[in-house]
Formats: sequence, C-alpha cells, structure tokens
Amino acid sequence: WYADRKKKVRQVVLENAPENDKVVCPAIQKKIVNAVSLETTKAIVNDLGDELFAILVDKSRDISNKEQMVVVLRYVNKYGSIVERFWGVVHVKSTTAVTLKMAIDNLFCKHSLTTSRIRGQSYDGASNMKGELRGLKSLILRESPSTFYVHCFANKLQLALFAIAKDNIEFCSLFSIVSTLINVVMGSCKRNDMLHDEQRDKVMNALKNGEIVSARCLNQETSLKATC
Repeated sequence: WYADRKKKVRQVVLENAPENDKVVCPAIQKKIVNAVSLETTKAIVNDLGDELFAILVDKSRDISNKEQMVVVLRYVNKYGSIVERFWGVVHVKSTTAVTLKMAIDNLFCKHSLTTSRIRGQSYDGASNMKGELRGLKSLILRESPSTFYVHCFANKLQLALFAIAKDNIEFCSLFSIVSTLINVVMGSCKRNDMLHDEQRDKVMNALKNGEIVSARCLNQETSLKATC
C-alpha cells in the first residue's frame, strides 16, 4: 500500500531488495498494528480536545480466557455532531469495581484525561458496574458528582430478547440440544477425540478438493463453548 504511493520505497524495498522485506514477519506486523493503534487513539484525543465526554464500559473474556475491559468515548465534536469512538481494550486481572476503576484511571493518565471531565457513564446492570455502594458507577460519582448514569440500552435489549426467547419453544429446544451436545462431547475424552478426527478428515478432504481455503483464523481448530 505504501509502496504504491512512494516510488522510492517501491524501488528500494520491493524491487531492489525483496529478500529484506520483513513486513510479512508477525513481529513487524504487530509493531505496525501497535503504531496504528497509538496514532488512532491520539487522533481521537485530539478530536475530543477540551470538551466534556461520556464513557461506555463493558467487560468480556477473550478466547485465551483473559478478562478484558472495553472503553468507548462519547462526545460532541467541533462540528456539533455526537460521535462514539472505540477507545481501547485493557486487560484486567479481575472484574471488581476497584480493578476496573484503576484500569480506567491508568488509561486516562496515559492520554492526559481526568475523570472530572466525565459527564455521563453507561454500563450493564451487573452489581460491580451499577452498584449503589461499591459499583464502578459509585466510585466515579465520588470523584465527579455531576456524572450522570444511564443503564446501557444494548444490555436492556439483550435482557428483553433473552426473556422473550425463554418463552419460545423453538429457541428453548435449540439451546437444549446444543447444551446436551456439548455435555456429551466434552464430557468424554474418547468422544472428543472421535469428533476431532472426524472433523479433521472432513477439513482435509475439503482442502484437497478446493472447497475451502486455509489461512490464519480460517478453518482452524477450536473448542465447543457452553451456551449462555
């Protein structure tokens, strides 16, 4: 992409010395991704300027079984438009309110922001997030009393859909079958190996026939997850 725009780079890097082209190296790719991430975050902070803002925070567990906290900024830009910007993912050792608050403070300190500029906060309905005494909402309110809290509308929609799905026979039957399948397969090493060998043979045949392709994050081995 860069070589198409810079003739000197194309000649020196790609044409004259292709054996030294290390951009395909995973370590170099990670450095490029980190650099882009830093520049993107810096652009968001510059666009925010000195304006007040709201934060949207949620937590989740990634595929490597590590807890993560996601932070989104919501503010009005210089053109008067309301924007939401995905600001970052932070690894946290636990999901307690104190740990999440410390992670937010560290993230703010890194980009020269303070909780006193927060005027809105939105989380799900978990006790560690919206608890009146020890929740993340209360910890931020102690430092910035004017921070208004709103229960996340996406979480409300999820709860409503879950309540409706419980009364639907087809949905209940689907999740019951999936749960039974997971218990049967994952409850025995022999059955798990049998399923693994069967799936491997299917994937190998499909690759030979050109029906599917193999690459990073494509047709890779994974494990069954319990439904929730």
